[in-house]
Amino acid sequence: MSDCYHIYTHNDLDGAVSLLAFMWSKPKGTSFQYTPITNMGIDKLKKDIANSHDLANVYVLDLGLREEFFPELDQPNITIIDHHKSSEKFVERFKQAKIIYKEYTSNALLTYRLFKDTINASKEQKTLIALADDFDCNRLELADSYDLNILFWTYFQGDFAGFVKYYYDGFKPITDHQRRAINHIKREAAMEAEKIPLYSGTINFGGKQKLVYAGMMEKSGTQVMEILMSKHKPDIFFSINPKSEKVSVRQRNPENPVDLGKFAEKFLNGGGHPNAAAGVITPLFMELTKNLKPL
Repeated sequence: MSDCYHIYTHNDLDGAVSLLAFMWSKPKGTSFQYTPITNMGIDKLKKDIANSHDLANVYVLDLGLREEFFPELDQPNITIIDHHKSSEKFVERFKQAKIIYKEYTSNALLTYRLFKDTINASKEQKTLIALADDFDCNRLELADSYDLNILFWTYFQGDFAGFVKYYYDGFKPITDHQRRAINHIKREAAMEAEKIPLYSGTINFGGKQKLVYAGMMEKSGTQVMEILMSKHKPDIFFSINPKSEKVSVRQRNPENPVDLGKFAEKFLNGGGHPNAAAGVITPLFMELTKNLKPL
C-alpha cells in the first residue's frame, strides 16, 4: 500500500486542481485513489481512517482544519495541505500528522508551489493553476476563471473524476459547445436573479461602514450572486439559503476591505478567504443583519 496515495480533497474547483497539482508531482505509473468531500463531510474521512488502520500515504487537500479533525485525523500516516487562514490556530495541536499550512490565495497554487520542482509544468498546467487561483480568491481578473468554475459545476454535472481526467494535462481552450453551455447557464442565472428577494442596509464591520445586500437564494449559486453584485454594487453581499441555513459572503470593494474569512469564522461558524467565505446562519449573524430592509 505504500506506493498508493489516498487523497481526500475538497469537492470544488480549487480542490480538484489541488489534486491535479499533487498528481503531476508524482512519477508516471503512480497509483492514486481519491475522494472528493465537502467541508461538512469530515465524518466520511474519519470513518475511512478508523476502518482502515493500514491505510498509508493519506493526503488531505484544501479542507480547513477544525475541531472535528481531532483525534482521528492526527495520525502519522496523514499529511494535510491547507491554505485557509482559519486553519492557523489548529496547526500546533497536531502531534503526529504532518501539517503543511500557509495562508495562500488558493490551495491549488500552494500545492503547485510545494511540488513545482518535481512537476516540470507545461504552459497548460500553469494556466489551469492560475485560473483556479484567480477564481478561488475571488479576484476574477482572468477571462476564463469564472467560466471554468461554471464548467466544473454544470457542464461536468458533479462528475469530479471526469473533470480531473479532462484537465489532467492542463487547461484546454473552452470549446464552442462548452461556450454555448456557459452562455445558457448565464442566461438562466440572469432570469433567476430577477426573482431573488433582496435586502439592503449599512452594517458596521469593526468600525468599517459597508453597504450590504442580502439575497434569499434557495437554489441559486455563484452566477446569480455575481449578477446581483454587478447590478447593485454593494460592498458586501450575503447569499442566504433559508432551507439549508447556509450563508455565502463576497465583497468587491478594494478600499478598506473586510476580512471575510475572519468574519465567517466569528459570525457564521465557518471560514474562507478575505474576499469570499461561507458558513451557516447563527444567532450572531441574525443579530448583525436584523436591520437590513427589503428592497
